[in-house]
Amino acid sequence: MGEFAIGQGVPRFEDPRLIRGGGRYVDDVALPRMAYGYVLRSPHAHARIKSIKTDKAKAAPGVLAVITGADLLASGAGNGLPCLVPMENRDGSEGIHKERPILCVERVRHVGDPVAFVVAESLAQARDAAEQIVVDYESLPAAIETATAADDGQPLVHDDVRHNLAFDWEYGERAAVEDALATFPADEIIVAVRPGDEEGPVESAATDAAPRHAIGGVPVRYVVIRD
Repeated sequence: MGEFAIGQGVPRFEDPRLIRGGGRYVDDVALPRMAYGYVLRSPHAHARIKSIKTDKAKAAPGVLAVITGADLLASGAGNGLPCLVPMENRDGSEGIHKERPILCVERVRHVGDPVAFVVAESLAQARDAAEQIVVDYESLPAAIETATAADDGQPLVHDDVRHNLAFDWEYGERAAVEDALATFPADEIIVAVRPGDEEGPVESAATDAAPRHAIGGVPVRYVVIRD
């Protein structure tokens, strides 16, 4: 069996430390003046945000801040996350690279889109306060199948992106592939499969931030973000 054969057992070296309680996770972090952040997310695949009411959440016990996308825009901090890996189409033209909102303002475009951010003294208080945020959604048609999302007539994720197609990209030697396919008998059935080696890291949904010094002489409250 090769070094990386399918089905080969992989020795685990981290288990002894973990089963003895030696692991260190975000929940193990305890910093001075630590607060917790919680993200309220959309339950809709596609919807218009008609209004967001945060008054009750702001008044909830232990709450330090409730932030919406409108708040970020009003502060001048900005509310967009740019695409860091721009792609070209197969013809060499530039693909479409939409900024993703930090917190949605007018529309949500997938289940889990972030809508509001709550900071509180404890995670439980942040979650409880998030439940008191009232978001008035107007549900919109959604393209939920990737196989048909680019078809004519499908609901658009972005109004100005035709066929929901951000870019049309290919890799490899087209002529060589076509030559190889031409060697198959005419009645041969060729099945195109999607490779199984695409990257999909399981990333943590929690972060802790601990600045080294006070800002302008003012003590900084540390925030641990939970999803």
